Amino acid sequence: GRAEEMYERAIAADPTNAAMLGVYAVFLEKVRCDYGRAEAMFERAIAADPNHADSIGVYALFLEKVRCDYDRAEEMYERAIAADPNHADNIGVYARFLVVVRCDYGRAEEMYERAIAADPTNARNLNNYALFLEKVRRDYGRAEAMYERAIEADSDGHGR
Repeated sequence: GRAEEMYERAIAADPTNAAMLGVYAVFLEKVRCDYGRAEAMFERAIAADPNHADSIGVYALFLEKVRCDYDRAEEMYERAIAADPNHADNIGVYARFLVVVRCDYGRAEEMYERAIAADPTNARNLNNYALFLEKVRRDYGRAEAMYERAIEADSDGHGR
């Protein structure tokens, strides 16, 4: 299709643009469901820029959700956070991974707090942390306060 042509032209013009390679990989995964080509494109993006936190983070999510390769996914989450220690989205997704896949609640809570410190207006992280506080910690007071912060952040246009 037309979108695919545009991605391929952009990559042909700049084959080492990690951001474009990563976005194209997500397109191949989500729109085309071509997981083999998507994975190859994720790997190309990371080879082009080994510290491109966005590409590493979405590749980690791909490894977790599509490949169910939890060890490699965790390795990539940690690498993405090392590449950008203040990338709230990557930290928050890793926190969710630690809850759902690893059941490592102590580390997950640390990551949620770190993600919120990095971006106090990220509604998704605030909401996921509220869920964690409610369902895992059963700390209903803190959960309610976090839900309120999430709603406020979302209504301010920071929902992501």
